[in-house]
Amino acid sequence: MNLEANIKALHPQAYRWSLTLCRGKAELAADVLQEVYLKMLEGKANYAGRSTFKTWLFSLIRNTAIDHLRKEKTLLTTDADIECGVEEISVSENDETL
Repeated sequence: MNLEANIKALHPQAYRWSLTLCRGKAELAADVLQEVYLKMLEGKANYAGRSTFKTWLFSLIRNTAIDHLRKEKTLLTTDADIECGVEEISVSENDETL
């Protein structure tokens, strides 16, 4: 089976796996899969045959989803900090309540 046939055969399972990892966020799950498929087609991710194609594909999906969730968490933390005025908080050296 070639790459395209493997992707088509596993796409429904791959999408469900991506959706699970992305905590039910359909748009994020689709973005993750698109990025994985592009990496595969552009040759940035090469199947070495040390595991089944499915195992390799699902590992790529997991790693890519983790990267996306980390970026999202960083953005959410930064946005929350700004909304709460964290950048304006300063602690005096003489503050004895700490």
